[in-house]
Amino acid sequence: MSLEEIESILHDNPTTEKVRDMLNAQLAVAESTINEAQRRRERIVTRLYSLEMDEASSSHEISLKSVNMFTVAAVRETMPKVEHISQRWNEIFTMIAE
Repeated sequence: MSLEEIESILHDNPTTEKVRDMLNAQLAVAESTINEAQRRRERIVTRLYSLEMDEASSSHEISLKSVNMFTVAAVRETMPKVEHISQRWNEIFTMIAE
């Protein structure tokens, strides 16, 4: 609570209902802050995982070769967890088959 709200409680002797409303408002703000922080945490975890995967893949040797032109399907997406990759592949194969 802000100092002004505390001062109001001390001097105005508000009703229980008014104090309850003030506390509910504070609770709503706190919950919103927590939800926002959790979403931010998930973005950070996903980015860290992505960086780790980039570092792991950079240890592979890469060779470039010439090939005849052909049609390819490409999807670029950041997956939050490696467990989601097989499900995504199934979706991609289904789209290609259609």
